[in-house]
Amino acid sequence: MIGSGLAISGRLHPTDLTLRAGELSLLVGPNGAGKTSLIHCLAGLGGGEILIEGRPLRNYPPAARIGRIALLPAERDIAWPLSVRDLVALGLGPRPDKARVERMLARIDATALADRRVDQLSSGERARVLLARALVAEPAVLLLDEPAAHLDPARQIALLALLREEARRGAAVLASIHDLALARANADRLIVMEQGRIIADGPPSEALAPAVVERVFGVRWSDGTGWVTL
Repeated sequence: MIGSGLAISGRLHPTDLTLRAGELSLLVGPNGAGKTSLIHCLAGLGGGEILIEGRPLRNYPPAARIGRIALLPAERDIAWPLSVRDLVALGLGPRPDKARVERMLARIDATALADRRVDQLSSGERARVLLARALVAEPAVLLLDEPAAHLDPARQIALLALLREEARRGAAVLASIHDLALARANADRLIVMEQGRIIADGPPSEALAPAVVERVFGVRWSDGTGWVTL
């Protein structure tokens, strides 16, 4: 669905990656591993060749990218005094669709926030609203950098269920996440990064094999205790 050939940006080493439609891929790794760099490259913000269904991303004019690819950056700061409803509508570009915006707000349980100013929301509320902006156009490729940040446990579980729904409708979904237990329980595919390289890629049981977790994260799983440092 989407691939990057020799994409190099910041901490990222030469990398090839293909995301598949209908698949929920979760990206894990310690701080500074290159997760954000990889997501930015896939969104066309770094070097490399990005293809969507065989067509270079650079050949899509900006308006044509709406509905094809969407990025949720890790930054949640918003300075604009827009209403939540208006911010979510920006995800549709020049094609206003009030009904779609209202459905999206209801889907993320944010209807009550619709008339609030986004610069007056809590961090968790902003995270949900920015996610709604990324999802509202139903993109074919969805790239999310730490979408679970600032969310409480119940909202994190709801988020993963929402991403599962996006994959089920046919989207190729890639999201970075820090919670290994949550990642292992929800991913179709886990991609593990270390020092700018992908060092494991596959089903959760394989990608998060004990030897990989101990090497990359310096922890191990202990029944009844959870993750413990080595």
